[in-house]
Amino acid sequence: AYWEGLDCSSLLSKIDSDSDGYLSMQEWELFFMDQDANGDQRLSRDEIRSASRPAGGEKVQDQGRIAAFERFDANKNNKIDPTEWPGKAKDFRYLDSNHDGFISREEWLSPNGRWWNETFNNLDLNGDGVISRAEWLDSEDSFNRLDRDHNGAIDRKEFYNPR
Repeated sequence: AYWEGLDCSSLLSKIDSDSDGYLSMQEWELFFMDQDANGDQRLSRDEIRSASRPAGGEKVQDQGRIAAFERFDANKNNKIDPTEWPGKAKDFRYLDSNHDGFISREEWLSPNGRWWNETFNNLDLNGDGVISRAEWLDSEDSFNRLDRDHNGAIDRKEFYNPR
């Protein structure tokens, strides 16, 4: 009964950021960190179920990204094509993780998205899995806004879900 009602194929597609049909340790860890809503280092039944919801059941913290996606999707076909993208072509290619020439809503919202991961990894200069104040390239105020637990470091969960 524990797993009853879970959409495993939808869940797999959300976790498998490189779409190779397998879960890497990094993909699993990123999924785990993102779904651990209360930060207790365990996933409850509800935390797992919330991840298996199909598109349209996005979390409240994603509302800013949803609004941005909808602004960019000028023709309202539920994907961003290169002509709608206001940024650099390189950034578009990073966000288009399945290389189909479009940025889907799922790719846009995915905390496992290539662009978000690459940006985080580029800022995490020493590779310890968090961005320290010394590694942060922006203002102290912006660092403090992202460091919601005030531990002096921005972890992936904080980085992917800014206020």
